[in-house]
Amino acid sequence: QEHIDAELYETGQKAIIVYQDNIETMVLHVQYEGDVSEFAWVVPVPGYPTVGVADVALFEDLAYATAPVVSNDKSIGCVGGVFSAGGSRTLVDVWEEGNVGIYHYAVLSADNSSTLVNWLNDNGYVFPENGSSVVGEYINKGWYFVAAKIKASDQGNTSGGVIQPLQLSFEYDEIVYPLKISSLSSIESRIILYVFCYTCGAEVYIDDNWPEGDLQWYPLVNHGRLYLAEYPNVALHDTDQILHLPRKDNVFYQEYSDEINGEYDVDQWNYFIGMDKLGNFSDLLGKESYFMTKLTAVVKADQMVDITLVELNSEYVLD
Repeated sequence: QEHIDAELYETGQKAIIVYQDNIETMVLHVQYEGDVSEFAWVVPVPGYPTVGVADVALFEDLAYATAPVVSNDKSIGCVGGVFSAGGSRTLVDVWEEGNVGIYHYAVLSADNSSTLVNWLNDNGYVFPENGSSVVGEYINKGWYFVAAKIKASDQGNTSGGVIQPLQLSFEYDEIVYPLKISSLSSIESRIILYVFCYTCGAEVYIDDNWPEGDLQWYPLVNHGRLYLAEYPNVALHDTDQILHLPRKDNVFYQEYSDEINGEYDVDQWNYFIGMDKLGNFSDLLGKESYFMTKLTAVVKADQMVDITLVELNSEYVLD
């Protein structure tokens, strides 16, 4: 229970990433400190996004479903950066503005980092002036930005530093997580990533000695697991390692990796989590089969870079 409590209540930023047919969906969850009226999110994404919200219960389901089975300071940092208070504006394209859930949001692009920072602050999306160089890196890559702030009418609908998760979907040919911008809002952050990949993994047909001659598909060992190309990766293999292994900063630890199937019962096929254990995921995953990898880390601000998630192959060993 202590492990689950830390995951639910002490983690600076958490994300659920679902990747299928070159479409990435990120569900972002953050805890904040300070005046909610000064809360703002700025999330860079590599493709034009669809903006929505999600149920915080998704993260509760995953925390319990992936918790190790034992036999006997809140951070304001998050992906995209959470910024609290503190021009002119030109060359900023406002592609759309709208309301979703508790948020008012804008989808932006820009030719110049300083003008984007000015626009954000002019329009109530509080952003640090020293963030121009980081923003400029995303602008040079042609990324969009989603800026979100809590609507005045909903500022009383938050409690305990927890707010409604933001959900973004966009097309891209890689699985990415924009971490570097978080360096502007925290000196370090504890990160948890749950990554569901529809196209990851391989299966092999097995019929030897199967009861009653039935034929079944089985996932190939180690295929479908993901690692981060930009950071050291360590695989944890049992409960003792997950709970007690001393961990280093700026290293991602794989705590869980398995098939997630939307149709079969977990009690019958006990090598993966069944959707009956993830009751809030029907809209996000449907009845498809995914391979899910859970990765955790504490990353210092000066070590934050954007993340690319790559499928494990036989030439790469996590640990």
